[in-house]
Amino acid sequence: MNKVELAKLIGLHKTGYDQLISKHDIFNLVENEWMTISETFCGGIEVEVEQEDFSKDKLDINLTGLERDIDIKVCIKQVEGLLWERAADEYLKRVHNAAMLVGGK
Repeated sequence: MNKVELAKLIGLHKTGYDQLISKHDIFNLVENEWMTISETFCGGIEVEVEQEDFSKDKLDINLTGLERDIDIKVCIKQVEGLLWERAADEYLKRVHNAAMLVGGK
């Protein structure tokens, strides 16, 4: 079980307006450095992906290779995965901190 599955199992979920990431969102992010793709999760957790997340050390997405639909679908899946990973990191950190307050070690 990975950290995203664990976080979902103990209650992590998206909140607010749940909209799928579109091809348009990806192109806006690629063309505009200041743009982000963001999601809100339970507990007020807000995470985002920005253009620098496409670099080799993170998502490793070639911005010039996003012309075919299959490439864009893979990119969307990777961005969604990164949003969930970041939310899971924050959620699990909060759960850990709460357990420590209650008396965990």
